[in-house]
Order: sequence, then C-alpha cells, then structure tokens
Amino acid sequence: MKRISGYLSLLVTFLLVSFPISAQQQGSITGGLNGEITDSTGADLPDATVTLVGPQGSRVVTTDKFGRFKAAGLTPGFYDVTVEKEGFSKLQSKHNEVVVNSSSTLNLTMQPGNVSVTVEVTTEAVGIDTQSTAVTQNLTDTFYNSIPMPRNVSAIFYAAPGVASGQVAGAPGQIGPGAANPSIGGSSGLENLYIVDGVTITDQAFGSIGTYNRYHGSLGTGINLAFIKEVDVKTTAFEPQYGKATGGIVQIVTKSGGNQYHGALAAYFGPGAWYANRYQYYQFGYKQVAPPSTLSSPQYDASAELGGYIPGFKDKLFFFGAFNPGLRQDIMRANPGAPAPSVALGALTYSTTTLSWAGKLSYKLGSATTFEASAFGDPSRHNAQPLAVGANGISSLFPNTTASSWTFGSRNTIARLTHAITNTWQADVSYAYNYNHFDEYPATAFYGITDASGNSLANPTASIISGLGPDLPILSDQ
Repeated sequence: MKRISGYLSLLVTFLLVSFPISAQQQGSITGGLNGEITDSTGADLPDATVTLVGPQGSRVVTTDKFGRFKAAGLTPGFYDVTVEKEGFSKLQSKHNEVVVNSSSTLNLTMQPGNVSVTVEVTTEAVGIDTQSTAVTQNLTDTFYNSIPMPRNVSAIFYAAPGVASGQVAGAPGQIGPGAANPSIGGSSGLENLYIVDGVTITDQAFGSIGTYNRYHGSLGTGINLAFIKEVDVKTTAFEPQYGKATGGIVQIVTKSGGNQYHGALAAYFGPGAWYANRYQYYQFGYKQVAPPSTLSSPQYDASAELGGYIPGFKDKLFFFGAFNPGLRQDIMRANPGAPAPSVALGALTYSTTTLSWAGKLSYKLGSATTFEASAFGDPSRHNAQPLAVGANGISSLFPNTTASSWTFGSRNTIARLTHAITNTWQADVSYAYNYNHFDEYPATAFYGITDASGNSLANPTASIISGLGPDLPILSDQ
C-alpha cells in the first residue's frame, strides 16, 4: 500500500504540473489543524500520537522533536482530538472546528499519569491563520444557521466586513448588478470572483454569480443554500493564486457526507395576504408614472437534504444531496399615469419558479487521497407577463413584445482529486463544467399573431411580433 501511495503521489504531481486545467484551481477547499503538545512544566513532548476524528474518519499524526503536530487536507467540520504518550494520561479535546483554506491552532498540555486515564479539556482550536495577510471572513453553516437572515446565498456575503450593496440606481430601464452581486472592498458588483469547491463559477460574460441578463439583471445564483458548508469572503490583500477579479473573492465550499447519517427539512411561507398595504406616491398627490406599484412580494420555498455513507463503505464512500424548490412572486399594477392599455391590465402576478438541486459523492482512496464529484443547478422559469420596466411603467423595453416568458439557470459539474504528499504539501487536480443560459419566448402560442397590446404614442418601445411559434425563442443568451 505504501508503494501504491508513493506512485499515486508522483502521478498526481505530474498531472498538476503538466495539464493547463490545474491552473484554474483557485485555493484549497480543505483546512488544517496544528498545535504544540507540552508537559506540565512547559517542556515539548516529541513522538506523542495525535488522533483526529472528523466527519469522514480519522487521521493519525506524530509530534516532531519540538512537540509540534500538523494535519493538512482536512474536510471542513468539527474534530475530536486525542493525544497519547507513554507515562502521561490520555488527553482529549472535542469539538474543534476546521475551516477552509486555513489552519486552526490547538495547543495542549499533558499531565503525568496512567495512560489508561483520560483527561478531557475544554480548550478548543483557535482559527487564526498566522501565515496569510488577506482580510478574510470565514462564514460557516454553524454561523448562518444561528442568526436570522434571508434564505439565499448572497445574504451570507453581506455578513462579512467590507461587503455592501452593489446595486446601481440608474436611468429608467437601466439594470444594475443586483443584490446577489455585492460590492466588495469598494469595487462594483460585477468585479468579483465566485468559486465553488476550488473552481470558478463566475459568469464569463458579465462577471456575476449565476445567470445574468443585460435586460433583466441578476436572475439566480446557481447554487442553493442547503448545499453550502462554508463561505470564505476575501475583501483585500488576498493571496496571489487568486486572479480574474478586481473586486473580492467569494469562495464557497459545499457539504459532504460523513460516517453519520444526517438530514434536514425546512420551509418558508410568506403569502401576499400577510403584507400590509403599501401606499404609493400618487396617493399623496405626487406625479408617479413609473415604476409600477408593487402591492406585495409573496415568497415560498422548501428544502430537503440528506448525507451519510454508502452501506458497506463506511470510512470510504460518502454522499450528500439537496433539493430546494422555491416560488418568488411580485404582484404589481400600473400607476394611473401609465399608458391606458397598461392601466387596463390591472394587478399582474410575476412568478419565478426555481427547482434548485445538488448532489455530491466523496471517495477516500486512503488517509491522504480523496476524490470528489459534485453537480448542482437552479433551473428556473418565469411566467408570461408584460415586462415591468421602461419609462412608462408596465411596458416593454426589449425584446419587442409587451408579454413574454423566459427560462434560465445554471448547471455546474465538478470533479476533484486531492492528495496530501506530506503534512505540508498537497496536490490538487480538478475539472469543472459551467453552463448558464437565458431564453425568452413571446406570449403568443400561434404563428402570425401580432402582439400590439402596448402600442401607444406614449409607449414607442412596444411593437410587433409575428411569425414566431411557442418553441422559438426571441432571445437566447448562453
């Protein structure tokens, strides 16, 4: 087995150096735990056995001549640490958190005594990385599950210092980056780099997370909240391996299965009937033509997740899956000053249905080698309604129809091989496939139909659609 492990180390190193795809690697998706073991007088204890038990099995290391130990390439999560040495009582420290791209520190003191006696200490690892100057905030699921925040990925970003709204208030019809693309370190919302499990999912056309359209703005994040283990936000002075961004670095690490089965069910309901009345400017005598009045914004979503190990492969093969369907709505109506055809439409419900999904398999080839494969996406559909933008309220800006529906979403696939050559050297080989699409269709279901419902002298942007069937997109962006 040692010979096979050695050959595998050479193979992984060769692949890492030889293939250009490895250059896409953006930081590590694992963490580390190190520390120093001393006796009651403060003297270093060499050759002490340190066992770390985590979500995917155990790792055993030995302290060096200075009493120091280091374990790298650990899956993020909580670890129980046990220290043993002849002539000293066994020492245990539980619930030590390991975070991504950082090495937590745990220093312990052993007491002379019988090795059969176990001493449990309350000391926990401190997550301070003394080898990096980057301004970084690690936001784990332990953190965001403990505080109230919106059920979306971008809400976690705003919990880090130096992160603010990236939306731009421009002229009517001008689309900003949206709340999903925040301003980090003073940059605009479309200058950040978004990374999942070490590979970028940033939209190459606009620099956004998930799907973005020049006429509809930010439409999705591409990954559901139930799949996220940790978010690492780097605001400035980040390490040189990160590039392709003049803003911040948002590194997302997904959840993995472990040696214990775990799952969760959640739901959120915000019916429109629960909203208080929203008074508009025109109700107080002000002239209000655009934008349209928002009566309420109902939202519903549910999530289910399950993780664990494949029977018969404990400590070896793990799985995790999540499903997060959601419905977001905006109920609007045109203001009295809008064109008469728009006012005549009355209240309209703009609905977006999203079926977010995610799955992951992890296979440990040995204590130092792990292969992971994951896939996730957020296929979405918007119902057919007049486009609620433009200088005259509910009217069309583009494409040339006053009523259209669209489908959009992202699909991502990632494969990754990680091998710890030593306690301080690690090799990674990864492959990623990212697909974003946006397709818009006219509301008509027949050929040769003219849609001129928005035509008026006050609304010159509405025009004619003819010769298009229900299966022919009038705008496709992939």
